[in-house]
Amino acid sequence: MLFLAIIKRGIRRIIRLKGLLLWRRRNTLEMIKEERLCEGIAILAEKILSGLVEMPASFHAIKEWFAVCLVEYAASRGRGRESLLGIMSSLFPKKLELDPVVSVERHGPLRILFVTGMFPSRTHAGGLRIFDLITELSARHTIDCISVGPTNSEESECPELLKYLDKHLFLKVDSFSWNQAEEWLINNGRGYGFYDVVHYEYLNTSEFLKHIKRFGKKNVFTMMESVSRRCFIDFCNTFDRWETGDFGIPLFFEFLMLGSYESTVCRDADLVVALSDEDAQFITRISGTRPVVVPTGVSRLLNYQEESSELTNTVLFLGNYDHFPNVEGLIWYLKNVHGSVIQEVPDYQIKIVGKGDLVRLRSQFLTLQGVSWVGEVDDISAAIVEAKACIAPLVSGAGFRGKVNQYSFFKKPTVATSIALSGLPYVQEESILQANNPRAFARHVASLLKDEGKRRVIGENAKRVVDDNFAWTNIVRTLEGYY
Repeated sequence: MLFLAIIKRGIRRIIRLKGLLLWRRRNTLEMIKEERLCEGIAILAEKILSGLVEMPASFHAIKEWFAVCLVEYAASRGRGRESLLGIMSSLFPKKLELDPVVSVERHGPLRILFVTGMFPSRTHAGGLRIFDLITELSARHTIDCISVGPTNSEESECPELLKYLDKHLFLKVDSFSWNQAEEWLINNGRGYGFYDVVHYEYLNTSEFLKHIKRFGKKNVFTMMESVSRRCFIDFCNTFDRWETGDFGIPLFFEFLMLGSYESTVCRDADLVVALSDEDAQFITRISGTRPVVVPTGVSRLLNYQEESSELTNTVLFLGNYDHFPNVEGLIWYLKNVHGSVIQEVPDYQIKIVGKGDLVRLRSQFLTLQGVSWVGEVDDISAAIVEAKACIAPLVSGAGFRGKVNQYSFFKKPTVATSIALSGLPYVQEESILQANNPRAFARHVASLLKDEGKRRVIGENAKRVVDDNFAWTNIVRTLEGYY
């Protein structure tokens, strides 16, 4: 009873915080009196996510204390992991069936403004999606672009992009103001309501939505990745470490904050786009806004090549290493899978290809044999073609995994985790090999290196999946209907 009294005093402290007064309702307090704290927390979470309660900055100062109370209470009730799982199941009790959204065929050219939180570029998956959308849509419509990036490192790509744009403004993230965008639009004769569609890509463009929304008749916002879903997945993954005390309660609070923010953005936009059904389900649950699903197609810029008749036992991992899920997944593979593959195939090596900072990551594995740290390359097509098999060992994150489709475009068989395959229509043992535990993952990789027939069959089937489902022509036609 003493512990419960401490909990109740802590709860009262939270209730007194500005912005949480709406939580002070009889049903919630009764739940706490009945020693059902987890259910009370679930109600608070739902209020935060639905926008009924704001989470003030002062809440963060006590979140660690509150997390400890929650863990200790759940453990004292003898339910531990199950109690906290109850929180999540009460927030997401079932899978939602998304109603089909009827698209309307648009006739005639549109004036479209893209506002992107990353430079359109061929050097990474997110930038390539934007690059492809602009190039595909420009055949029928007039496209302007406002883009924000961390550096000018990709300006060399601008001449190739500019031929598809009517007007453009590229801003450095560390030296721009929101007024710049509005002034640029007005100075270029783009007044209020000028654009038929303003399309925002990446969550970090949400501030633009506040400032330039009036310039578009319809404002479309793409959640390239539901960051709250990513946080939710990370939180659920920590359940397996309950007994060791390595439990991610702070991730639960991060999930609430990010979910609340994403919900606000969804309510401000006229249409929300998700890249996968799973992200769309999640966003619908937390915000009440139903997104449409527009996946990422396979870029026309990929230069298809037939593989050499003599391939070495090389496995490829392709990623952007400034994106944490890629880093986390690669670390998981190198620590838990890589050594087992070497035991089965002694001359195997993994090539790590892609943009981003690999220095810190490489320093963790200086003594590891069979690892080639390639980094950024001019043509990812050549890197993929030279591999016998590819991997997507992601253990966190949300959104859409374009790397698997890129591998498949070149008929390369892939071993991937279920997270990496989220929203993709591949079939186990037919067009993909899926594994979530290290032993099975290593076994699949080794089998592809040793069994040429299996490697070719899975690669051919994977190519058919890509051709049938991820051609940009069909995807853009769907997007135009939503516009």
